[in-house]
Amino acid sequence: MRPVRCAIVGLGNVARTHFQALAALPELFLLCAVCDADADRLSAAPLGIRTYTDLEELLRNERPELLILCTPSGMHAEQGMLAARHGCHLL
Repeated sequence: MRPVRCAIVGLGNVARTHFQALAALPELFLLCAVCDADADRLSAAPLGIRTYTDLEELLRNERPELLILCTPSGMHAEQGMLAARHGCHLL
């Protein structure tokens, strides 16, 4: 079984917990990219991970199977609908 391609949106405090969880299960999950509208936050991404400031660009280029939303809850509906249009599952 191959790992599920994942991307994280929002690189605030909670994203670190998700980085650790994904890293602990490399046989199940592969972090392919991260996104944050604030380019300064992209430095929090693990080394070697592709970074984006535009979610639609990430979804189009990386084609993750699972999108982990670590953004403020008021943004989840719009981001979730965008992910669904790209055939991506949500957490």
